[in-house]
Amino acid sequence: MDLPPSYRAFARHFGFGITAGVWMIYVPLPPGVDRSEDLVTASQAFGSELRAGLADGQIEGEERVDDDTGLVPFACSESGLLMAWKPHETRSDDGELPVYLVDPKSGRTLRAAPNLAALIDLLVSTDFPNPLMAGSLRLPATFEPLPIK
Repeated sequence: MDLPPSYRAFARHFGFGITAGVWMIYVPLPPGVDRSEDLVTASQAFGSELRAGLADGQIEGEERVDDDTGLVPFACSESGLLMAWKPHETRSDDGELPVYLVDPKSGRTLRAAPNLAALIDLLVSTDFPNPLMAGSLRLPATFEPLPIK
């Protein structure tokens, strides 16, 4: 998968850590480090959890997260929400992919922003309405680097 430009810029500038106080955005890591914190490994694990939830009926909701949606998770919040792309979706002229918020507990999805940079900006600069859960989100504009094992 060709990674979207806003994600690549984020990964190069910030690296591995906690964004906006609650989001672990997984980035590619060099060989020889703990792969549990790597983009590919984390995305595969999140995807497996989504498919398992579908198979045993745990995931239901207004918009089900079915295998054919092609969601590829790349971030997880402390509350279990995921950020994901649909790699086979049509890209914008600048190569970006829309970012979806996914609630694995309910199976609901929300097309949240046209790219990662726009979503982070929304989360830290406005009272972003959160239709996946009650209320709204307004997160701190912070990044806490985490050590790579």
